[in-house]
Amino acid sequence: MIGQALSKEIAGVLLGGLLAAGVAVAAAGQLTAVLEAYDVPVTAVAITPDGETLLIGSEDGDLTLWRGASFRERTALASSSSARINEIAVSPNGELAAVARDERRVDLYALPVGTRIGSLEAPIGAVKSIAFGSEGKRLVCGTDHKRVLIWDMEARVPIGEVRETMNWVTAVAVSPSGEALATGTMGWIAVWRLGDGQRIAESELHTSTVNTMVYSPDGRFVASGSADKRIYLTEPATMRSILLPTDRTGYVWSLAFLPDGVHLLSGEQPTSPEWQDRRLRVWNTRDRSLAATLVGGHRRAAAVLAVAVARKADGSVLVVSGGSDGRVCVWDVTDLD
Repeated sequence: MIGQALSKEIAGVLLGGLLAAGVAVAAAGQLTAVLEAYDVPVTAVAITPDGETLLIGSEDGDLTLWRGASFRERTALASSSSARINEIAVSPNGELAAVARDERRVDLYALPVGTRIGSLEAPIGAVKSIAFGSEGKRLVCGTDHKRVLIWDMEARVPIGEVRETMNWVTAVAVSPSGEALATGTMGWIAVWRLGDGQRIAESELHTSTVNTMVYSPDGRFVASGSADKRIYLTEPATMRSILLPTDRTGYVWSLAFLPDGVHLLSGEQPTSPEWQDRRLRVWNTRDRSLAATLVGGHRRAAAVLAVAVARKADGSVLVVSGGSDGRVCVWDVTDLD
C-alpha cells in the first residue's frame, strides 16, 4: 500500500511540476463579500444548505451568525466558554448547528436565529472534529483521546464510539449513505462501519497530521488534506489513493466538494510569499488537475483555515473562506459548478 501511494505521489509531483513550469491556470469565481469578522484568526466556517445563513467561529471562542444581503447582518451568539472553536457543522436540513470547541463540549444552536439550545458533553477528550450523518440523526465527534463519539441527535445521547488506537482524531467525515465513517489522525486515514464501529480498512497515506476529510457526494472518494501539504483522493472500498498535484506549496487545512461532486475546494497556508495566490484552489477530481484559483479577498500573508460550500435556491454556488487574517470571504463560483 505504501509503495502504491508513493508511485502515485511521483505521478502527482510530475504533473505538479508541469503546472509550475508554466501551464496557466486561470483565476475564477467572483468575490461578492469580504467580512471583517474578527481581530484573531477565523478557525471555522459553515453555511446552511440554502446558502442564506453563515456561521463563523474564532480562535478565541467567539461565534457569530451572518445573514441578509451579502451577509451584512451580524449577530453575536451566546457561547459556553472562550475555548477555541475547532469546527462547525450544520445539519442537512439546515435547522441545527453543532459547534466543536477545544474542550469536552459541543454547543448546539437552532437555526436560522442562532439560539443556543444546549450542549453535548463529551466524557473524554477535547473535541477536535465533528460531522453530521446524511440524515442529520447522528453526529460524530473526533477527540484528542483517540476516540470518536457517536451521538443520537434526536435523544441527544451517546450511542457508540470508535476507538482509534494511534493518535488524536483530527478529522472525521460520514459517507453520503450514512453507513461509513472516515477518520484522520497523525498520517493515517481509516474507514469504519458506523453501525458497529468496526474498522474496515486503513492506510498510512500522509506523513503528518490529517487536518481535514470530506466524502464526495457520490461516496466514491474520500478526500484528505494534511500538514504534509498533500491532498489524496481515496476509494474507501479499496483504499487505492491518488495524489493531487498540489506542488506541496502549503499546509492543507480544509476541504469541501462543490455540489457537482467533481470539483474539490482546498483552503491552504502557503509556506512561501510567492505562493500566496495558491491558498484557495479548486481541483477537478476527474482528471486530477487544478481547475482554478480564487484570488484576492484575504490579506496577502493570510492562510485559509476553513472553507464551506452551498448552492442557493437560484442555482448559484457560494464558497466561503475563513482566514488567519480574521476575514471571511464569500465567492460566487457558479461558473465552476
